[in-house]
Amino acid sequence: MFALGAAFGYGSPRKKMTMQETTVVDVFSEVNEELRREKLKKLWKTTGPFVIGGAVLFIAAMGGRVYWQDYVVAQRIQESERYQAAVSDLEAGKDAEALAGFEDLIASSKYGYGLLSRLQKAANLATSGDISGAISAYDEISADTGLTQRFREYGALMAVLILIDQGGTEEAYERLTPLVKASSNWYYSANEALALMYFTEARYTEAEEIFLRLAADPATPPDLKNRAGEFMQMIENKKPAGSLLKNKNEEEPAS
Repeated sequence: MFALGAAFGYGSPRKKMTMQETTVVDVFSEVNEELRREKLKKLWKTTGPFVIGGAVLFIAAMGGRVYWQDYVVAQRIQESERYQAAVSDLEAGKDAEALAGFEDLIASSKYGYGLLSRLQKAANLATSGDISGAISAYDEISADTGLTQRFREYGALMAVLILIDQGGTEEAYERLTPLVKASSNWYYSANEALALMYFTEARYTEAEEIFLRLAADPATPPDLKNRAGEFMQMIENKKPAGSLLKNKNEEEPAS
């Protein structure tokens, strides 16, 4: 039985390949390897230039990006140095040189130092006594649609503070109206300014109402909250014993 199985190729160990069969297999392997090489050569001829070109473009793009980043950093450093030089001139009392430096940055800056220079210029105009010039400078910032709303409202608030300091209360009240709203970026500072206006005009009831609201608001900045508490104490001290404080412009009831 085993002999019959062996004759038909099963029931016994697999027959070893002859030398001739091994040679045929080797030939086929070499042919397949040669065909594979030929296919790779053809593929490289077709796609090689694109691969190399893509690599070159990638390296060039990375190099350009690094160059641009270095350029931007260098420009920012240069503008920072120019701005600091103008501030140093201002601190040294060289107002003309400082103003020239700020004006130069206002005209040429691309990285934020132009806005800083505009704010410095406006503040310097105010401290030097050019009130109308300072208000105009802040009004220009407030009207600049290229700036964020936060900076625009800051310009508006600074103009109001100058007006209050100069006694221009009627115009100041009008300008404060949009700034004291809850949607304002400078809600707390604007409301403090309004309360201070009421306080200086002896409108204590209105001033106290705002100071109480600011003191009770958890989001009120700590320094502002402390000032509100101090002013409330000052208002309390002005009240006659056992009575409510009346505004200066409130009429006494007829006797």
